[in-house]
Amino acid sequence: MNIQEKKKQRFEFLRKLYEVTNGSSSFQAMTNSKEIAKELNLSREIIDDIVDYLKAEGLLEIKTEEGAVIITHKGIIEIEEAFEKPEKPTEHFPPIINFIHVGSMYNSAIQQGSTESNQTVIFSKQEQTNLRELINKLEALKEGLKSDEQLYSEFVAEVDTLNAQNNSTKPKRLIINESLKSIRTILEGISVNIATPEILELISNFIK
Repeated sequence: MNIQEKKKQRFEFLRKLYEVTNGSSSFQAMTNSKEIAKELNLSREIIDDIVDYLKAEGLLEIKTEEGAVIITHKGIIEIEEAFEKPEKPTEHFPPIINFIHVGSMYNSAIQQGSTESNQTVIFSKQEQTNLRELINKLEALKEGLKSDEQLYSEFVAEVDTLNAQNNSTKPKRLIINESLKSIRTILEGISVNIATPEILELISNFIK
């Protein structure tokens, strides 16, 4: 594995930790690194190396021997800087535009240096209704993915993220968009396309 691939995996892990904790470094946001490993389809050995590196750099803290971790204030800043200026390197990562699809950032309101993510977007009631309708359509697709355990787990995790954001008083558009992109990739990549063109179009329209 080359250095760039290692940096990409480290960033993806930290980004996922940021997402599942809603950019919070509180004790209540503690997350098991093994669950993130499953979502990213990374081996235990690779995850251990990633966690050790991020801990040494002060980007996360290890809370239990079982693998519970939390993102630190420094880690939050690192992720928010990366998405705020994707064409520029951060202290620990190269420009993320080189290895992930950043998408439209105009509706995000990331504020550098916040203790908790301030990507808050004020959703209108209509937007919340539209997202709820899309989530309901996605929920109906779960059954068709059960034949592939890995894809099913990834799909369910992303839909759960959408549910959490839509029910939040401070939804974060960046997290919603990233989850929708992941869902679209899953649906477009399966051998039997269970997604209707309508659903794929709704996803594309939502993340414009």
